[in-house]
Amino acid sequence: MNQQVTGYQLELAINLYMQKHKRAVRWMPWSATNTYKAKKIGLVEGYKKEFEMFTDIVLYAGLKNIIKQITLFATKEVEAEEMPVKKSIFQPKAGFRNMLKQMAGN
Repeated sequence: MNQQVTGYQLELAINLYMQKHKRAVRWMPWSATNTYKAKKIGLVEGYKKEFEMFTDIVLYAGLKNIIKQITLFATKEVEAEEMPVKKSIFQPKAGFRNMLKQMAGN
């Protein structure tokens, strides 16, 4: 995927990169809840925005990659001993910066 990444495509682009480079990815429990746009801005406008978001994501990666991510990506939960020590999000490691540069085509 050597195209420009915008908006909701970012998470998907990172996931695709991780899959392509066979990186180990795990999921972790999260207590936050998603407030759907229909509840925030009204039923019609909310579902319209949700559809636009989904369309944007599918057009970026294709339906096959979406299904692959839902079913096969990050299927293992983070174990307690794997939890990283708290680090500042404002000082990313060089590896992460390099990953973003590669994704941007630099």
